[in-house]
Amino acid sequence: MNKQKTTIKEALKYIFKLLALNKKHKITATIVVFLGIIGGLISLSVSYLNGQFLDTLLKKDSHMLVIISIVFVTILVVESLIEFLNTYMRSHYRIKCGRTMRSVSSRKINNLSIAYYEEHHTGSTVTQVINDIKRLERYYIYFVDDILSYLPVRFIGGMILLFVLNYKLALISLILSPVLGYFVNKVSLKLGSHATGIQEELSISNSKLRDLLEGIHIYKTYGMKQQFDNEYYETCKNINTHATAIGRNWNLMSAISTFNVLIPLIITYGIGGWFISRGEMTVGQLFTFAQVINPVISSFDRMNKAWGQTIITAGRAKHFFELLESDEERCDGSDFSNYPGDEIISVKNLAFSYVEDVPVLKDVSFSINRGEKVAIVGASGSGKSTLHKLLVGHYENYSGDIHVYDKNLRDWNLNKLRSNISYISQDVYLFCSSLKENIAYGNLEASEPELYEASKKAYAHDFINSFKEGYDTVIGERGMKLSGGQKQRVSIARAILKNAPILLLDEPTSALDTKAEHYVQMAIENMELQKTVIIIAHRLSTIINSDKIIVLDEGTVVEIGTHETLINKNGKYKELYDRQLVEEGGQIHA
Repeated sequence: MNKQKTTIKEALKYIFKLLALNKKHKITATIVVFLGIIGGLISLSVSYLNGQFLDTLLKKDSHMLVIISIVFVTILVVESLIEFLNTYMRSHYRIKCGRTMRSVSSRKINNLSIAYYEEHHTGSTVTQVINDIKRLERYYIYFVDDILSYLPVRFIGGMILLFVLNYKLALISLILSPVLGYFVNKVSLKLGSHATGIQEELSISNSKLRDLLEGIHIYKTYGMKQQFDNEYYETCKNINTHATAIGRNWNLMSAISTFNVLIPLIITYGIGGWFISRGEMTVGQLFTFAQVINPVISSFDRMNKAWGQTIITAGRAKHFFELLESDEERCDGSDFSNYPGDEIISVKNLAFSYVEDVPVLKDVSFSINRGEKVAIVGASGSGKSTLHKLLVGHYENYSGDIHVYDKNLRDWNLNKLRSNISYISQDVYLFCSSLKENIAYGNLEASEPELYEASKKAYAHDFINSFKEGYDTVIGERGMKLSGGQKQRVSIARAILKNAPILLLDEPTSALDTKAEHYVQMAIENMELQKTVIIIAHRLSTIINSDKIIVLDEGTVVEIGTHETLINKNGKYKELYDRQLVEEGGQIHA
């Protein structure tokens, strides 16, 4: 019993959250409710007039027949008008609610931290934004038009009319309805977990499909077709299991509801005929009673189904609100961009871990002055990329201190902090738009001459002009029409256009061949002028001329110095250098 109450309580919690999300459209919702109430009252009026018409016909009162006919036609005209207005307003309200949910979710996606995306598959997020919203927006109409207005009016108004016509027949006819309603409620409570299960499995299937589309070359090269088919089949099988359970319970509810409609109707005609023979009812009253009891029972039935739909919707809303209630990046802090001092970055006793008790960085300390080129090196897994993430504020659950422009990073407004930093990674992301648009994202206010100049400095201008459409060339998803070196030079042009004072480079040439690396390296050198540069490097050829090299080993700074100093020290850096000498055939050139 407690479990049932908890389920109901949880369902109502998410339904109220869903309604609160679109409370700004309450005027539109109120109009839909009002039109639904009018529609329900008109429906009852038509049933009542049918009975009156029949009694008048049997009495052969022609004058009253004309009056009832005129009223009847008038009501039908009004009903048509109300139906038109209600249909329009319902559609208008649904569109508004969908737009609000999409707007709220898109803003949320923009404000989520990098940590969220590293923990959740993008396929799951796509499901929450597209599939969940599509289904949830339908419920708003269901709620305001059926649950709040039309069904209650038909049920409550119909009940009143039945008891006015003959309270004894009403009691006898409706005696089974509460019992059957109880069983419908018991069945409907099983729908919630299956609805949530479907949404979760849809997220998994979308994630797997996205992996296939983005990694299609790997799937084909490594012969992973059978593995994907098996995993995707299993997910689809789970979706089918939940959907079958929902269908089974929904059909059981329908069967109970059908029984609930037929029994009162049979009782009505059987007992009602007896009341007519006793002179307690007229033929017209019985006809009205029979016409009204069906809408009353069907409304009761639809309200039971509405509760089942509410349970299903609550499961979907729970999945959707998991996204909306995820932690966002903070938006407070100040702008300290106008800093005249020399010390640009200071890190003291920094420690960080993604998982508790599994440290990634331990007691890291160093400083970087204005205009310095500082390299961070170390074996794979030593914490280099994690350090970059911390410097741009992607994670703030670290211990120790990070100061940028002599101000604690936690006091910075993150957007203002990042406006001072240009970032180029080994995994270049380009948008499915034109080359001009991709470069312009660095600074949307830049002029075309400035954009072209940035491209020239990045050694991208010539290859861009070699395309038939030039800068208007659409480069495909993730820049698939470009080579690795071309993509990297476009990203460098974007960073040059941004013209931020701090430059973060995360192994930008590690995946390139020698020729491509040569062009990218020249582009980087153009970009480094008058910048403070922090570079994570795998190829030591890119950092030999650095002002300072920071060597990480298992999350700890073990050495700091210039290339020559560290080579002479004969420590960890020398070990990395000698290993790369062997790998590259004894040649490492600056």
